[in-house]
Amino acid sequence: MAEMRVNSLMTISMNELYDNVFQNRPPIIEGLLYSGTYIFAGAPKVGKSFLMAQLAYHISTGQRLWEYEVHQGDVLYLALEDDYQRLQSRLFRMFGVEGTDHLHLTVQSKLISEGLEVQLEDFLKKKDNPALLPIQIAYYTGLRIGEVCGLTWQDINLEGQYLTVRRSMRYNGARHKTEIGATKRKKIRTVDFCDTLAEILRTAKAEQHKNRFRYGELYSLNYYSEVKEKDRTYYEVYSLPRTEEVPEGYKEISFVCLRPDGAFESPSTVGIMCRAARKKVDGLEDFHFHQLRHTFTSNLLSNGAAPKDVQELLGHADVSTTMNIYAHATREAKRTSARLLDKVVGGE
Repeated sequence: MAEMRVNSLMTISMNELYDNVFQNRPPIIEGLLYSGTYIFAGAPKVGKSFLMAQLAYHISTGQRLWEYEVHQGDVLYLALEDDYQRLQSRLFRMFGVEGTDHLHLTVQSKLISEGLEVQLEDFLKKKDNPALLPIQIAYYTGLRIGEVCGLTWQDINLEGQYLTVRRSMRYNGARHKTEIGATKRKKIRTVDFCDTLAEILRTAKAEQHKNRFRYGELYSLNYYSEVKEKDRTYYEVYSLPRTEEVPEGYKEISFVCLRPDGAFESPSTVGIMCRAARKKVDGLEDFHFHQLRHTFTSNLLSNGAAPKDVQELLGHADVSTTMNIYAHATREAKRTSARLLDKVVGGE
């Protein structure tokens, strides 16, 4: 879509506007409130603060508001003209003693353009567990960590329930860059997946769509850039806020595994998540991401899958690699491993 700059004012023509297809904003309160920015104004002492508190409470609890259905979610309530004692009194009078952990309150924050955007972004990041999706994908497909992070939505066929492994993501320590490139065997392969993963992916895609509206200008888009150095070509990966000007040569890419703010999930951050899980969850002291690949393979072989088929799914160079590494696992070891991984996949 062509854009014209007039003293930094971005405009489009009416015909260009008509050429666009805009997706409906997801509802927060059905028929009443949708994602977006609203200005609510009125005379003093007419109940603006009480109405805002009522909206915040019903959204955070998911309770119906009058005759309207409410979609439950976390709410950040900035009561910048109150103190906590006054706020406590108001909420107690309105809602009684029944509280909720999904309504977050503050009476002080930085100003817009003076740090509030950063504070809001930090708050949103703390509310989600972004590394869970890569773990779930690996558990149900046996993909390597870089292959999971390199998946795009164009690689996923939800109707046919299969995905295509075309690339891998890695951190190049020598260049200090995150890059995408060929898989370990430099070969494209197709992996079928089950109903459970299909539903997980549909949910993730819908949640990412909602996050675009939740984060607004704070939401990031992902790009790759082709860089040639010393007769070699690298494909560097970057996340940029949607309001930032995109450098020439950057091409947008729609990764499957994203953080809540839209930035891509890298293998290094997923690895950090796995190490944190080892410390926090009983029974996961020996857990590492590659163990998901071991479990996937052991489950297939123990249930009668042909070794040659498993080799192709995993992308091994030959079937002996598959059998030597995985086929001699004991039944008890496989069962224990699956129990431990269920804790991770279930988000415990």
